Amino acid sequence: MRRRVLQVLIGLFLVAVGAILFFSMRPVGTPPPTRSYPPNNAYDQLKEVAGRYVKSHKRDPVMRNIVLQRLNAPSGVEVVLSESDYRQLTQKYGVFLQEYARHLQTPCIAVFEYNFEYNPKYPMEELVWFRDLARLEEWLMRYELQQGREQQAVQRFVRLLQFSSQISQDGTLIHHLVGTAIRAQARAPLLAHQVHHPQSLRTVLQAVQQFESNRIPLMKAFEHERLLAEANYYRLHRATWREFKAVFNLQDESFLTVLRMRLSLRPAYREFQTLAEKPLNELRKPLWERDVSALPLPQHPLNSEHIWFKDNSWINREAEDVAHLRLLGVLCAVRLHKHRTGNYPRTLDELGLGEMVIDPYTGKPFVYRVDPLKGFQLYSVGSNRVDDGGRILKRRHFNQDLGDIAPYISGPGISSEPLSAPVWFR
Repeated sequence: MRRRVLQVLIGLFLVAVGAILFFSMRPVGTPPPTRSYPPNNAYDQLKEVAGRYVKSHKRDPVMRNIVLQRLNAPSGVEVVLSESDYRQLTQKYGVFLQEYARHLQTPCIAVFEYNFEYNPKYPMEELVWFRDLARLEEWLMRYELQQGREQQAVQRFVRLLQFSSQISQDGTLIHHLVGTAIRAQARAPLLAHQVHHPQSLRTVLQAVQQFESNRIPLMKAFEHERLLAEANYYRLHRATWREFKAVFNLQDESFLTVLRMRLSLRPAYREFQTLAEKPLNELRKPLWERDVSALPLPQHPLNSEHIWFKDNSWINREAEDVAHLRLLGVLCAVRLHKHRTGNYPRTLDELGLGEMVIDPYTGKPFVYRVDPLKGFQLYSVGSNRVDDGGRILKRRHFNQDLGDIAPYISGPGISSEPLSAPVWFR
């Protein structure tokens, strides 16, 4: 009788274990979609040009010295090329800038596949190359602006805006964020030196308007990110034992450790579905209505360490990028109005720029006021939604929640106060 009971208990235990294994190992994720690219995709050409540029400058002592000067400069202090460095850089590397510029009007789709080789935690090497190429344009811009060659510098700004769109078109979050970083590189020299010539102002304004009309929303990049994670879960579930260990670099872990990770795929996938859905809901809202603090963070190690993001700070980048670029365009429009009429506009509505005058942090027009003696103020209240009177964060301070955002870069200053004096323009 006891033997019979023991056999029944063992049988029930095996059935329970089998059921757990069955339900745990049911398919998770969705099959990866097939990506399609236009003929003569410009992304491949841009990647090839940027790769050759990086390879050619790696052992260049002039380039190495320029990089070291910037690394060793005090925080917030601008370093501008010498005339000799400018001449050498244009002679050696101008051909690469000419080559990449030829592809900026060609149809372009970011190249990646939905698998672990293109996981956002392991950025594609060409994105580093793209930043390097953009950095060269930025250095040349700063020198040209210092020398009063506004139109030449402004044309580089236009190219960088186009470049940022090309390399992030239909791409993942890392493509989008690199595009955002390149736009910051393009803006910085113009904010530091300010342009005033009517032709330069018109060129910058038109470039910003063109970019605004074709802006790639962050939500589109996030949807690719979600598909990438879905595909990775799908592949992980179907991976052989050796492939599974290779993905997570599990060389010396015990059999039970690897088995436990495989069995955790389903609960990790359920958490991922929640993690992916809530940001998507926030991204559907207007920029000023989004609440990043309400978004959940990954708890399962498979999501936090390998598949998803440890925080949601990337969502804030879009509003910041929109604010900076719109402010630059509006600044140019105000100055053009002054050139044309002799007076600053009384309100931003007089400029006829539509949505471009809207602060992405409030959904209302940027703060704008005119003073007969000081000129005019133009700024966004920034991520903290507090009007600081046009006082912006100094360059040596890094608390991005402080201060307003204006189309200007403040120097480090000599006081410990993190915010500048109120910024006025003419």
